[in-house]
Amino acid sequence: MTIKTEAVSGWLADFQTRLCREFERFEPEVRFTHDEWTRSEGGGGVTAVLADGAVLERAGVARSVIRGTRLPPSGRGVDGCGGVR
Repeated sequence: MTIKTEAVSGWLADFQTRLCREFERFEPEVRFTHDEWTRSEGGGGVTAVLADGAVLERAGVARSVIRGTRLPPSGRGVDGCGGVR
């Protein structure tokens, strides 16, 4: 990763943590579970989910950093039907 990419990735990781903490303020009994994942072509992320709360039935805060030689269809502006947006 470049220095700028690392800085943005770090900021987003911190932002995800802060968002989860703020949501958890409404839920004294439940906490977010975190699932860290990696992408074989490069990159990865963390999916955080809070479920079955007294106030929030379900909440999610996802973060990903995707790297590789080719962008996924969503990054190329191609919709799921093969057309270009």
